[in-house]
Parts: sequence; C-alpha cells; structure tokens
Amino acid sequence: MQYYYEYTTIIGLIYIGASNAAIYHISMEHHSLYDQCVRKETPLIARTILEIEEYLVGTRTLFTVPIQPQGTALELSVWNYLRNIPYGKTQSYKDVAICVKNQNYARAVGTACRKNPILLIIPCHRVIGSNGKLTGFVGGLSLKEKLLALERHRYE
Repeated sequence: MQYYYEYTTIIGLIYIGASNAAIYHISMEHHSLYDQCVRKETPLIARTILEIEEYLVGTRTLFTVPIQPQGTALELSVWNYLRNIPYGKTQSYKDVAICVKNQNYARAVGTACRKNPILLIIPCHRVIGSNGKLTGFVGGLSLKEKLLALERHRYE
C-alpha cells in the first residue's frame, strides 16, 4: 500500500509519499502519483516530517528514515552520491559528474537533480554551478539559498 500526507512547514507545504517500508517521494506540490495513494499519516510519514522540521530549525544534520527513490541507474547513482555531500558543504555539477561517471555528465547530473523525487533528504540543494553560483532548484533559488545559509550557520 502507498500513502501520502501533507504538512505546512516554515518553508511551505510539503507532501510526503511512502510505502510501508520507505519514503519514495517528498515535494512541495501535490504530485499526480498521490492520486493512487491513500491520504494517511503513517508512523513513517510522521517520523519523516519530524526529521524535516528538525532539519529546518537547524537541530538535525542527517536523515535516518529509509528512502527508496525510483529512477534510472544514472539518476540513482547521482542521488546516492548527493546523500554523501556533507551538511554545510557544496559541490559543483561537474564535481558530482566526475564522481558518478565522468566530467561530461554535468548536464545529466543537473537533470537528475531536477528530477530528485525526495526533496531535502536527497540534498540536491548542495549542488551549485562550477563558478560557485546558485543554479536551478525545484523549490526556487531563494529556498536553495535559505537551505544553504541554514547549513552554513549550523556548520560554522
């Protein structure tokens, strides 16, 4: 069975989708895949929003809920790698591409970041342009900047 539930947070609405075993989707907008789900706050979904809220106020640096993103082999390798970028640190799309395949895959890394199905827990907001500038983020650049500022403040 698949479930979803939505919450109001300090950054806006967050939707969480889960099976009985793992989180498979977190977004800031209702997604059509929730149309086939039961709207119910399960213990796993409740634990996930608690961890997200702790992260958003700066008291959590690691997420412990089980996740199960769905994507291509390259997307899964990018998302897995992103989870290893330390809290408070950033890497460029090119750096990530080199680590998961080769430097010519920077655009593919950008595409994988845009398709990130598990916002915040898979920290695509930690990926920036090679010039150090902030680039696209599904939640908008102002949110990306806020998340990075939150992490820098806590990290320092």
